[in-house]
Amino acid sequence: MFDMLNISEYIEKIMGGIYLNEPEISVIVKRIQEEQIDPLQFVAFLASMETRNRLNGIDAKEISYFAKALRKEKHKEYPFLCTAGTGGDLLKTINVSSTTAIVAASYGIPTLKHGSTGITKSYGSRDFFQELGIDTTLNLERVISNVEQTNFGYFDFSGLVPIKKRAGVRSPLHFIGPLAHPLRVSYKLFGCSNSRIYSKLPEILSELYPNYLITMNADMDELSIFGPTRIFEKKLTKTEEYMILPQRLGIINPSLEEIQRLPDPQESAGIMLRLFSGKDSTSRLELIALNSGAAFYLTNNVDSIEEGYLCAREHILQGKPYQYLRDNIGRLGDKDKFDQMEKAYVR
Repeated sequence: MFDMLNISEYIEKIMGGIYLNEPEISVIVKRIQEEQIDPLQFVAFLASMETRNRLNGIDAKEISYFAKALRKEKHKEYPFLCTAGTGGDLLKTINVSSTTAIVAASYGIPTLKHGSTGITKSYGSRDFFQELGIDTTLNLERVISNVEQTNFGYFDFSGLVPIKKRAGVRSPLHFIGPLAHPLRVSYKLFGCSNSRIYSKLPEILSELYPNYLITMNADMDELSIFGPTRIFEKKLTKTEEYMILPQRLGIINPSLEEIQRLPDPQESAGIMLRLFSGKDSTSRLELIALNSGAAFYLTNNVDSIEEGYLCAREHILQGKPYQYLRDNIGRLGDKDKFDQMEKAYVR
């Protein structure tokens, strides 16, 4: 029945305020991945979903159906971590989730980062990793192998949804993309800056990941060093909601200027490489250590986010993430590119 429906019929249903069911989503995703949908129809499909969602709100089940349908491996669970955020935060910070992924991997946490290039902003995680010399074009089999051998891998969202052109405006993919993953991984660290969306996330993530930690802050889609961040966590069957206050960790008078996003992805990656080397004790260190500490905690390497923050801070100041990249860049990507960045920003 569902294969007989034309894409325009799905669009009409969505425009009528109807949410799609799991078989319908499966068909849509299959056609998208096989590039059987005209690009203009795809844009119309996304625009109709975005409009309906803004008027009526998102449906948690529809979102989880979409994320599940995007998976390349639908049954096996991988003991990996993924860090991601919804984007669109007010402060426009440095790329925290990508930087945190490297810190986690260097700490011994198997991390498979899933990301993309910039859509509504100039660059994204793909651009960040490319500037460090990390190959962002590897197939999933090779990426999994890299995680198993080095604790880190990157898989690009274009491997799940082949998007040739982007409209430059927000669509459901801005939300579904960070939630999705090519695998069923054990741990998801997910940042959000929209309170309306935050209320839906536990229901969605519970369908997708056994363990997750959601951060909610109106200014940024990660743990904030400026004020309280609401946390919702699920570890197996246990859930808990609480607040993290940076002042209690000794983070006093942080600088907004030091953590703001730079216009050039190369400079941004270079500054993060310098951070990895232990030569940066600015507010960038506090922001990355706090979010890396949440990753340490979620994956059961420490007993609290506060303890994780202290461990991550010391780990970074010792230059461990930098040494990790030096030791593994030959397998992860382009050593010559990394060497150039190293000479420009670290030595």
